[in-house]
Amino acid sequence: MYYMRRCINWIAYAILPFGFALANETPVLEVGKVYRLECDWTDFHTLGRNDNGSALTARRFSRFRVVSAPDEEDYYVVFESLTKYRAKQSKSKSSLKTGKSTSPKPSSTANGLADASGAAQIQWEESTVKYRQAYRLGRKYEGKLNVAEFVSESVYGPISGTLVVPFKYRLDTKTISGDAGLGYYVGWSWALGPRRLSVSPIFSAGISQVSIESTSKAKSTTAVTVAGGLLLRNWSGVNIGFVAGFDKTGEDVSVFPHEGEPWISFMVGWVL
Repeated sequence: MYYMRRCINWIAYAILPFGFALANETPVLEVGKVYRLECDWTDFHTLGRNDNGSALTARRFSRFRVVSAPDEEDYYVVFESLTKYRAKQSKSKSSLKTGKSTSPKPSSTANGLADASGAAQIQWEESTVKYRQAYRLGRKYEGKLNVAEFVSESVYGPISGTLVVPFKYRLDTKTISGDAGLGYYVGWSWALGPRRLSVSPIFSAGISQVSIESTSKAKSTTAVTVAGGLLLRNWSGVNIGFVAGFDKTGEDVSVFPHEGEPWISFMVGWVL
């Protein structure tokens, strides 16, 4: 018992430093990845002689790609999309008293809506950075706030990964079969608002092990599986969704009754 206790203590002393090192590791942005701002950020500077020292602003949910990390203080980034949102609008004194707006019918302007006198009623808060232009971004804002803690990896764009179909509900016989499938999917992903979820229509091709009838005995063979569906995933890369498809073995329907017949299923998958 004494030696066992000493062995456990030795293992604990050996592991603890690695645990503290991981806990204290400063998050960084990875070169080549696309990130989405989770708040307005004013610390972008133009490169070269165009840099006059003033910081530019990118609005929340704008997306940028990290193209390089030249040193321990800065990133070089290029914006792939910019967002804007409507500024808060203050009501006039008359509308505050009556609870109704007394302004004339608005007309369209370049910045939003305007009343008959031309005074803008709705202002858009826009980014001062420009689309597809490179900027220098400090790793820490005023030496304190780490920019990596105020962004999340963007999910917008093409995706691919491994698709696992654990079972199939056969629509022709209205039965559940255990003909599991394994394939590879490709698709396009969109973020669902500010939450860390995305939705993706996908297309998949792969193989399945299916049961067939052969000389009055049941056996299994490999079928080509084609499927499509809708995928929901979170930022940790775990996927769930709905998929529909069909299996082709090349056999007659007397051998494989579900030849080319549709099926539906839930699915699980992981992003590569």
